[in-house]
Amino acid sequence: FARRDATKPTDGTTFRVTKITSTGQAESPVLSPNGQFLASETLVAGHDAIRVRQLATSSEVEVVGSQENVALAPLTFTPDGNWLLYTSRRQGEAVRTLMQVSALGGAPREVLRDLTASVSFSPDGKRFVFGRAVGVGQSQFLIATLESPNEAEEI
Repeated sequence: FARRDATKPTDGTTFRVTKITSTGQAESPVLSPNGQFLASETLVAGHDAIRVRQLATSSEVEVVGSQENVALAPLTFTPDGNWLLYTSRRQGEAVRTLMQVSALGGAPREVLRDLTASVSFSPDGKRFVFGRAVGVGQSQFLIATLESPNEAEEI
């Protein structure tokens, strides 16, 4: 029985581990497709906010401010890396609203209501899949585009 060191790649490549945060307040990190940005949920005064860090410069901005009794999660970058999608859910509500904000900040825009799960994009980046409740213990999956999210097709 031999133990292989998990920190050393077996194909000869090397990698480096870098500490990015130190506050202990960041959760659910998401890396942009080009690897330039890191988005995360951050607790601000006990409420969720969303911050984006440019990894090359360590510059960080809050792109979605905290709101009392509103949960923000999960985060997803669009395949081109220009937009950050997240769901917003008010305390006591079962369903979520899909929101979109520029990766560099700005006013969030409502994309779609009544989601039960995060979104996932197709390889070409034109469509995304999401879940929606249709009854107690039942759900359906739908495919939509950011341009016409309310014209979703059931899978």
